[in-house]
Amino acid sequence: MIFCTKNNSNLNRESLKMTLSGELTKSPVSGVLVIDKSPGMSSFGAVLQVKKLLGVKKAGHTGTLDPFATGVLVVCLEQATRIIPFLEETTKEYWFTARFGVETDTWDSSGKVIFETTPGKVKPERIESVLKELMGEIELPLPKYSAVKLNGKRMYKLARKGVEFEPPKRKSTVFEIVMIHYNWPEVAFFTTCSKGTYVRSLAVVIGEKLGLPVYVKELRRLRSGCFTLDNAVTLENVKNLVKKYEVYPRVISMSAALGHLPAVEVSKTESKIIRSGGAQKVNLSSKITKIDKDSCKHVRILCGKDDLVAIAKIDNRSGQLKIIRVFPHFNALYDVDPAGKIRERLQ
Repeated sequence: MIFCTKNNSNLNRESLKMTLSGELTKSPVSGVLVIDKSPGMSSFGAVLQVKKLLGVKKAGHTGTLDPFATGVLVVCLEQATRIIPFLEETTKEYWFTARFGVETDTWDSSGKVIFETTPGKVKPERIESVLKELMGEIELPLPKYSAVKLNGKRMYKLARKGVEFEPPKRKSTVFEIVMIHYNWPEVAFFTTCSKGTYVRSLAVVIGEKLGLPVYVKELRRLRSGCFTLDNAVTLENVKNLVKKYEVYPRVISMSAALGHLPAVEVSKTESKIIRSGGAQKVNLSSKITKIDKDSCKHVRILCGKDDLVAIAKIDNRSGQLKIIRVFPHFNALYDVDPAGKIRERLQ
C-alpha cells in the first residue's frame, strides 16, 4: 500500500477552517489517522481524545495497544469505521525490552511483582539459540490480564476479581525475532509477528526456555500492516495541528488505506445510483476484466481518483461482483478542490 503525505494538498486554510467549524457537516471527514500512542493511556482513551479533538461522531481503532505500550494505533474516522475488516494488518512489528529475574501478574511493567530473583547471567549466544526455536507457527499462552474472552467474559476482569482460571493458548506466527541490545538482565528484541500475537506471551516463553521469570518492561509497535510510525502523529501534535487547521493532511483517505485491494472505477452517475441503493442497475462485472479473480476477494469501487463508493466481493463461482459495503458520502481526500468546489460536490 502506498500512502501519500500530500493527501488534501489542495485543501486551503479557509476550507479547513470551514470543515473544523462544522460548516461542511453534510459529509464529515472520513479516513484513517495513525496515532503514535503515548504510555499510560488505553487505546480506547486515545480514540476518545481523537474524537474530541477532531469533532467527529464516529471513531474506532484496530489492534489494541496495552496502556503501558506506545506506537502505532490505527484510528478510523466516520465512514472509515466500516472499512476496518478490510484493512491489511496481517503482520505487525514490535520493539520490546524484557527484564529477566522478575515476574509480574500482568507480564508487563504495569503489574504487581509476584516473584523476584537475581538471575544468573545468560550469554547472548544462548538467547539467540532460543529465538531460533520460536520462528514459525507456535502456540503462546494468553496473558490473564488481556481483553480476550473466556466463557463470554474478559479475562482481565476475571483476573482482577481474583478468579482462578487457566488461560487458553493461541496459535501465532513469528516471522522474525532478533536480539538488538544486550544489557543483562535487560534485553531488547525486535519481532515481526502475526496479527493477534501478544508480545508479553512471547517474552514469557523466552523466559521459560531460559528457566527464568521475566516481564516486558517496554513495548513499542513500529508497524501494523501497512501503517507505520512514518504515518503516525502524537496526540499532542494533533492538538497543535488542529489549532493551525493542518491536521487533515495527516488523514489517510479510505481508498488509500485500502490500496492493497484492486480498484474498479465508475462514473459520477453510476456512483450516485450505487449510493442510492441501485447497485443492481450498474454493470460492474464488465469492469473487472483486468483483475485476477483467483487471487482477489474484494474490490474497491471508486469514483475519480480517491472517492470510495463501495466495496464489492468477487463471487468465486460466477466471477461476478457483489457489493457488500456502500459509503453514502463523498470521502476523497486526495486532490480535493478548494472550499467552493467541496461544497458543490457535497450537494
